Amino acid sequence: MLLHDKHPVSPADRQVLEAFVEQLIILPRRPLRSLKTLVAGLFAPYPLLASVNGLAGELQDTFNWLLGEQWDVVQIEHSYSFQPYEDALARKSQPFVLTEHNVESALGAATYDRLPRWSLPFIRYDQWRYARWERRVMRQAAQVVAVTQNDAHVLEKIAGKPVPVVVNGVDCDHFAAAHPDPSTCRVLFLGNYEYAPNVDAIEWALDEILPKVWARCADARMSVCGFGMPDSWRERWKDPRIEWQGFVPNLLDLQSSCSVSWRRCATAAAPSSRCSKPWPPACRWPAPNKACRGWTWWKAWTTSVGKTPTTWPMPWCACCNVLKPPPRWVRPAAPMCAAPMTGASPPANWSRCTPPSYR
Repeated sequence: MLLHDKHPVSPADRQVLEAFVEQLIILPRRPLRSLKTLVAGLFAPYPLLASVNGLAGELQDTFNWLLGEQWDVVQIEHSYSFQPYEDALARKSQPFVLTEHNVESALGAATYDRLPRWSLPFIRYDQWRYARWERRVMRQAAQVVAVTQNDAHVLEKIAGKPVPVVVNGVDCDHFAAAHPDPSTCRVLFLGNYEYAPNVDAIEWALDEILPKVWARCADARMSVCGFGMPDSWRERWKDPRIEWQGFVPNLLDLQSSCSVSWRRCATAAAPSSRCSKPWPPACRWPAPNKACRGWTWWKAWTTSVGKTPTTWPMPWCACCNVLKPPPRWVRPAAPMCAAPMTGASPPANWSRCTPPSYR
């Protein structure tokens, strides 16, 4: 396993990874705000993301050395990480598998959200560069793999070949043991804050949604968890009802200590849109059609909160309805089931679940 990491790997993490592989090689990635990245981002033929994650001499040399051996499978994660491997793969005629977690040329917001408005011409230019780069990389791959069916349909047109779907793995049995605790009146937001749309979502939630929740549920608490949390947030939002937990190693305990979870939801029209949806914390839902397979669902909330015209535009109202349900609601007696689901959209096998009851 060859990793190009922007953060030092702890001895404990290294020990876990080394148990799965014969050899683990971890090379540091240069800082994002480096002169080399700046110059390459402006003038290189590669798109900005490929420049940020590429142009790494040590990584290129190490990969070339590894290809001196015979490999059954070479798997590359993400088209934006491909640049250091391209020459060695072509020179040795080594087939490889490319796993693409998004249609990066269409995602956009994750890369450009923090750029000023006057940089719009550069953004359009870089999106054009990424579309060309995407096609170039995928046409070289022996096999391109997507993680959702929707992405696969788009990637097939770019790659010019069939693209199978291998969904991200989830330990369903482990997380099925998570049960929301209504008595805590705690709202959970969990995300990686190095990802710009998550930052935009939590800032919007704290500035605009949470005050409306407190107006109806003054005792509600907000637990903000995840990797890469800026220290400045503690100074910006000083309300003691906001719990700044940062990285949490045990998600099961965390989810079981919360009443409801907020998730940033991407949409086809706007992948970074401010569309926060409340879900019981046993349902970890990073996006509507990604990584939602096999998690615990509570159909009562899906039907009564997330899918009605009156609450969909008002996440604060939906959240309050979960924290303090109106009298007409009857909560389901137990969580549904961790029904494994496949495919791009989330069709649930409700025949295996207990139907919700309503008054």
